[in-house]
Order: sequence, then structure tokens, then C-alpha cells
Amino acid sequence: MRSHWYANTIMLGLFALVGCLLPDSVSAQERLLTIAEIYDPDQRVPFSGQPLRDITWLSDTHYVVEETNPAGGRQLRTVEAATGVAETFLDMTELERVLAEVPGMGRDTARRALRQGRMVWDADHTAVVIDIANDLYHFARLGEGAGQIRRLTRNPARELMPSFSPDGRLVAFVRDHDLVVVEVDSRREWALTDDGNGDLLNGELDWVYQEEIYGRGDFKGYWWSPDSSNIAYLQTDESPVQEFTVVDHLPYRL
Repeated sequence: MRSHWYANTIMLGLFALVGCLLPDSVSAQERLLTIAEIYDPDQRVPFSGQPLRDITWLSDTHYVVEETNPAGGRQLRTVEAATGVAETFLDMTELERVLAEVPGMGRDTARRALRQGRMVWDADHTAVVIDIANDLYHFARLGEGAGQIRRLTRNPARELMPSFSPDGRLVAFVRDHDLVVVEVDSRREWALTDDGNGDLLNGELDWVYQEEIYGRGDFKGYWWSPDSSNIAYLQTDESPVQEFTVVDHLPYRL
């Protein structure tokens, strides 16, 4: 008797819990869930849903997601979150074609660069900076120069953590541990610091800061002022940190 009462109590609690998760439209129909809808691998209802991945929010109501069009090409689509209505935001196939026309670029290099996703948008999502083979390229989606590619840098060293100024006229980045700014229209660049080295990091976080404080993978240590006239940056002196050998202590199974 006790076991039957215990089992019935669990089932009633389960149905009550699941009932709380049902949307109002389903509750209004007064339909009880079945065991199969809860546990059966083929019939169960995915109450948790399928979360979207790799989306970028444009505003409180719209986001951008990458999709494949019927022709097999890649495109960015802007979606209204409340209704699901989607529109084309950027044809990645067309962007690849424009990039491939840059002297010395080629289709394979352009395709590989876009698939690696090294892209940074401005505040209004009207222009994007793309990191290709250790140089930065500017593409305007809207406005003046729309559809055109501008090469912003020509340097064998890599430009790291690029970001637009709030007004979109400038792009800042870190090169060889120094903070540098380039003007989009003129492509004129100037260094804001000149003392960076392996121990002195300007606008660039060390391993501990990005791992434990700012978020894993985020090494950006500088910030634009709202009026685009100034940049605050963090300078880290690593010289007191002594080098030591890290011993691999993990056992290996043969």
C-alpha cells in the first residue's frame, strides 16, 4: 500500500511540475501530458527548446544569425525575436567575391578568412573590419563607400583586438604590445604607445586577467570614450614575473 501511495504521489507531483511549464494555449486545452511525451525518445516534447547559437543582437528586438540560403551560399539574416520574421542582412557570398578581387587576395583566401569569423562590427552594424593574413580590411555594408573594401594596414606584424570608435571613423588595435589607431578614410595610422614589449603590455591583457577577470579569450584591455576622442587602456608590467618550467604531471595510459 505504501509503495503505491508513494508512486502515485510522485506522478502527481510530476504532472503538476510539467503542467507549470506548459504554455497558456496548451493549458487552455486541458490536455494532460502522457508518459511517452515526457520520456519516449521519439515522442517526447522538447520543453527546453533548441537555443540559438552564434547570434549577435542588433537591438532589444532584432538579432543577426548566419544561415545557408537555398543555393548553398552563406548569408547573415536579421531576425525579429518576437515574430521570427527574417530579412537578409549581408550576403556572405557577395562579400567573399568582393574580397577575392582585392589584389593578391584570391577566392580561397577570402573564403577561409570569412569562415574563420575574424570580423568586428561598428556600433551601427553598417561596417565591419576583417582580419585577413595579419592585416585589417574595412567593408562598408551601408552608407558612403557601400560595397567597397579598404585595406587599413600593411604590416607583417599581427593586429590584435581591433575595435571601431563609437563614431565609426577610427579603428584601434594592438600591434607588438603597443596601442595603435588608424583612420578609416585616409588609412593614416599612429601609435598611442611606443614602449610595448614582451613584458610591458599596452591595451592587452595578460593570461590571468583574461582567464579569471575579463572572461576567457578576451584579451582586449582598452576602451573608447563615448565621443571617440580618447582611449583608456590598461598597462601591465610582467617583468617581475619569473619564468619557470611547467612539468607535465598528468599520467598517460598506454
